[in-house]
Amino acid sequence: MKTLLFDTDSGRVISPIFPDGYLVDDQPQSVDPPIYELEYKPTPMPAHDSEMELATAVWVPDTVLKTYTQVWSIRALTDEERIARINAGADATDQQLDPITTKKILQDSLTGVPESDLIPYTSVYPSWKVGIAVAVGEKYQYKDKLYKVIQAHTTQLDWEPDRESALWGKVGGEEIIEWYADIWMVIQVGELVQWQGKVYQCVNPTFAWIEPGTPDAYNGWTYVRETQT
Repeated sequence: MKTLLFDTDSGRVISPIFPDGYLVDDQPQSVDPPIYELEYKPTPMPAHDSEMELATAVWVPDTVLKTYTQVWSIRALTDEERIARINAGADATDQQLDPITTKKILQDSLTGVPESDLIPYTSVYPSWKVGIAVAVGEKYQYKDKLYKVIQAHTTQLDWEPDRESALWGKVGGEEIIEWYADIWMVIQVGELVQWQGKVYQCVNPTFAWIEPGTPDAYNGWTYVRETQT
């Protein structure tokens, strides 16, 4: 039996709830007035219409029956209380945003914006995950960078956007890499390189290597323009 100690002088509970009664060294203990050990008796909230009624509870100590009982009462809400409750609920709802829906709206608002201008909005796009189906043209963020799908697939481990240039193209401002013929360097689809006074864009998965892999000789590249001085 759950009990607690109640002080009639102060009108307050002065102890925690004892799951097995008031024990010391596993032995029941007696108390003397004005302290009483009362049985703790919570009761279920009664059924009521929460939109129209208010349920409140008080705890009633009974030193004769040795009980401390939860007693409920129900009353109709006043019009002012109903208005306050309705408005508080509306305010709480207005403050809730579904992040997925919000991001989708923001993504749609960016339709038509040049890709070179999308970098500040990288966080608007969903994060790359393993095991999701992605379609050509969709954009995902990965390691604080933005990538777009260039080949539909289901993502998997070790096919990260920054590693699989056959599947992903980097989106962003115009970053031009200085291309070197004497070292290996991974170039992703969509990336720009500078070579012998000209700018080229990678259009197929490729590596930089010696002839014929140079941008002016290998069909994995397309000429963009002369290097700006």
